[in-house]
Amino acid sequence: MAKQKIKLSKEKETLLVPLYCKACEYEKEKPIIKDEKAKEIIERVEYNFTELDVPNKTCVTLNIRANKLDEYVNQYIISHKNPTIIHLGCGLDNRYGRIKDKNINFYDLDYQEVIELKKNFYQENENYHFISSSVTDLDWINEVGEKPNVLIVAEGLFMYIAEEELKKLFNTLQEQWLNAHLIFDAYSKYTVKNIDKHASIRKTGAEIKWGIDDPQEIEDWNDNIKLVEEWYFTDYQQTEKLSPLYKLAFKAAGLFKMAKKAHRILYYEFKENEVEGNDST
Repeated sequence: MAKQKIKLSKEKETLLVPLYCKACEYEKEKPIIKDEKAKEIIERVEYNFTELDVPNKTCVTLNIRANKLDEYVNQYIISHKNPTIIHLGCGLDNRYGRIKDKNINFYDLDYQEVIELKKNFYQENENYHFISSSVTDLDWINEVGEKPNVLIVAEGLFMYIAEEELKKLFNTLQEQWLNAHLIFDAYSKYTVKNIDKHASIRKTGAEIKWGIDDPQEIEDWNDNIKLVEEWYFTDYQQTEKLSPLYKLAFKAAGLFKMAKKAHRILYYEFKENEVEGNDST
C-alpha cells in the first residue's frame, strides 16, 4: 500500500508533533497515553519525522497534556446528560477513539486541508462529525447548532491566535452555548517570547501569538466566563510513568512559579448572561 504524503504549512504542520509523540509513547511498558491509532498513522504516512527534531521533554509534556484533557472530557461525559464535545484544532488526534463513551455528539474541527487528510485515517459516523473551518471563521458554530451540554476542548491551538481574535471567539462561544465549559492549554508570556528557540517551531515556521500569565484576565473579557481551574504539568500524579530524570525535573519545576506557569491547562465555565433589572419605587 502506497504511503500517504503529507504536505502542510506553518502551524498546520505542528499537528504532526503530538502525533509523533504519541506514536513513540505507544511502545513503552508504562506509557503516559496509549494510542495505537497514532502509531498506525505514523506508519502509513510519508514524512521524515526526524526533521521535526522533537525533544523528549516535549513529548513527555504533550503526552501528559493529551492524557489530562482526555481525563477532563471523560469526567464531563460522566457528569452531564447528552453531552456534546467540540475539539477545536483537532489535527490528526484520536480523542474520540480514546473516550470511554462513543454514544455522544463529538465534533472534530480543523482547516479543510487538515480534515481532508484526517479522512484518510478516520471515519465519521452518526455521533462523530468533521467540520472543515478555521476556528476564527465563526460560521462553523451553526454546523453544531444549539446543544444543552457542551464541552469545548482546544489542544495546542490558542497560542497561534491573536488576543483580539480570541476575545471575539470566547465571547461568541459563551453567547451560543450557555453553561458550556472550555478547556485549553496556554503558554505564559515569557514562554511566548522565547518559544522561537524550540526546534519544532523553527522547523515548521509556526508563529506563536498569544500567552497569558494571570488566567483571571479572561474573566475581564466577559463577566460570564469564570475560571474553574489552572492545572500545572508539575501536578501530574502518575510519576511512575516518568523516568527518574523527569521525576526530578518536574519536582524541581514545581518549586518555581515561572516554570510552573510556562505551559499549563486552563479550565473555564460559561455562565448565563446576567440581565440587569430596573429598580422601581
